[in-house]
Amino acid sequence: MKSVQAKPFSPCIFVLFEILLFLPLLFRPFRYRGAFFFPVIFGLYLSVITSTTGSQASDWSLGLTVTPQLFKALDVLVLSNAERELRRTGALAEDPKTYGTWKKLYWAAELVTTPRGIGWNWEVPYICYQGTATRGTYIRSRLPRIMFYYLLLDLVNHSNPSFSSAPIPTSSPFSIPTLLAVWSFAIGAYIQLWLVHTTPALLAVCLDLGAPSSFPYVMGPIGFMNSLRCLWGRTWHQFARRQMHTLGVWLRRKMSVAPGSWCSAYIQLCVGFAVGGVTHVLAGWMTGKHSGWHDPTNAAKFFLLQLFGVVLEDAVVEVLLGVRVVRRDWRRNHMRGGKKRFGKDEGWWRLSDWPSAFGYVWTVCWLSVTLPPYVEGLRQLGILEPHQLPFSPVDWAIKLRASRM
Repeated sequence: MKSVQAKPFSPCIFVLFEILLFLPLLFRPFRYRGAFFFPVIFGLYLSVITSTTGSQASDWSLGLTVTPQLFKALDVLVLSNAERELRRTGALAEDPKTYGTWKKLYWAAELVTTPRGIGWNWEVPYICYQGTATRGTYIRSRLPRIMFYYLLLDLVNHSNPSFSSAPIPTSSPFSIPTLLAVWSFAIGAYIQLWLVHTTPALLAVCLDLGAPSSFPYVMGPIGFMNSLRCLWGRTWHQFARRQMHTLGVWLRRKMSVAPGSWCSAYIQLCVGFAVGGVTHVLAGWMTGKHSGWHDPTNAAKFFLLQLFGVVLEDAVVEVLLGVRVVRRDWRRNHMRGGKKRFGKDEGWWRLSDWPSAFGYVWTVCWLSVTLPPYVEGLRQLGILEPHQLPFSPVDWAIKLRASRM
């Protein structure tokens, strides 16, 4: 239940917010362009995030969408010189200052709406291009997995006890009900994001609406979740990585920290989890509409614990390397052979050495301990609902079996 009455969501304000994300880039760069336009964008953002669509799940999704876009506006309008620094690659690598109005409008819209910079000079690292060599290999690599993930998501719908409004026993993270609820949520979130992006990408490639290399995997290989650092920086989506990097670089410069240093790396790490935390905290606040400051989903605690977990993991790995218990940091060198080979040898699980096997156990245990309060917060807000599927193979099989009895 919402504790304060929120104003109804205005599609007009939302559309204006989306347009103003890229429209300022049509103007010739001037010194105070960001200072002039960003406060207007921020005002529209506040109007959106303090409104309600009338649906808890829709409010949650909207909150997760608009906050990264606000950070993107901060990036391209305030922290970067977009026309000078951000270019397309290949045949489209032209100076945006030479574009006409419509061409620059297209450039600006694509710049703001592409989350990972595919085909741009700022493409984020660790994007999995496997299976994108030809249209045939793309279809063969995606179609069977789409079918498998769809069935798995349907099974998740029928296995998560929290969908029935049963409280999650957060004080017993390794109990069967908690593990089932938490990992049903985690696996369902992973699969849903994967399907939402991969299914239309496959359709676009089949219809020859884009090259297969324009639609790499939205997630990194599951095999890289053999450490917390690699889970969040390799396996999970990298939609806001550009914003995290730009804000981290700005903060590092303000603190006069040398690039490439130990301190610089951890400033970037802290900024990354801070951006993710703020995004999910505000999405939860938008959904709950609590008066005053409140974090109904415990998202701040969850992301702070992920940061602490990565720092702890780094420390333990350094100790193990120092005493020669392990000979190498298994989390490194994922880009051997160039970015086009990223993920080629890490499709599912890698159990060839004990540090990697231990890394999987460590990652699963840490998430099993830190996820329950967050998932329970989502359940209490009414966000934890079965994923909407056009057809349920599990229901069909159940009805078919019942009809034959």
